Amino acid sequence: MKVKLIDSSLRNKVRHTNFTAWHDYLPSFKHQGSLVMVYKELLWPGARYQIKNSHDYTIVQCSLSGKKLLKNSHWEATVNEATSVIHRLYPETPIESINAEEILPYFGYQFWFNSMSNDVDSTLIQLNEEDFANGEMMTIYEAGDNGLETHASLKYGSLSAEGDLIYKPKTSNSKVYIHLIAGKIECANADELITMNNEDSLEVSQIDQIVLKPIKDSRLFIIENTHS
Repeated sequence: MKVKLIDSSLRNKVRHTNFTAWHDYLPSFKHQGSLVMVYKELLWPGARYQIKNSHDYTIVQCSLSGKKLLKNSHWEATVNEATSVIHRLYPETPIESINAEEILPYFGYQFWFNSMSNDVDSTLIQLNEEDFANGEMMTIYEAGDNGLETHASLKYGSLSAEGDLIYKPKTSNSKVYIHLIAGKIECANADELITMNNEDSLEVSQIDQIVLKPIKDSRLFIIENTHS
C-alpha cells in the first residue's frame, strides 16, 4: 500500500483580492483518462468559460454554495505551461453593472481528466445535500474503454459521524485520490491511521479497500483511476 497525504497548508494557494483559490498538479496520474489536476475557484452564476488547447482534457466542474464577493473582472490561471492551457472565468455582465447583493458567486471545484474517446467535454454539477442519503457516494463523472482496463471516475459523498464508509477500488492497481471538502475523517488501514482535515487530500494505491471513519460530519470527493 502507498499513501501520500496533501494537507491544506501544503497546497499551491493563490491569493486573489478577497479570496484564496488553489490548484493541485498530480504528476503521478499520467495515463489516458487519469485525473491530472484539481482546481478550486470562485464561480459566477451564468459565467462563461474560455479554454485554449483544451481538447486533451475533460473538465468536470462541481459547484458548492458560498457567499464570497468578487471585485475583479476575471480570474485567470495558467493550467499547464507545456500545452499553454489557459482557463479564464468572467461574468456575462460587466462587473461594474452587477449588483453584488443580488448575484453572489460561489466556490466550485474543477477536475481535469485526460480525455478518452467515450467521455464528455465538460459538465456542471450542482451538489445538493438533500438529494441523496448520508453515506451514499454519487457518481458525477465516469469514463473508460470498452474492456474497462482504463477507467476513471469521480464520486461525491456526505458522511455523518455515526457511520463509516468502506470504499473498494475496482482493482488493487487503481489509484484513489480522496479530497475532504469539509469535516474531519480518519483513513484506516492495516499499517496506520491517517487523520484528514478540511481541504486535505489523500492519494492511495495498491490497496483492496479504504475505510473512512468520520470524526464529525464531512463531505468529500473520491476519484479513482484504473489502468492495466
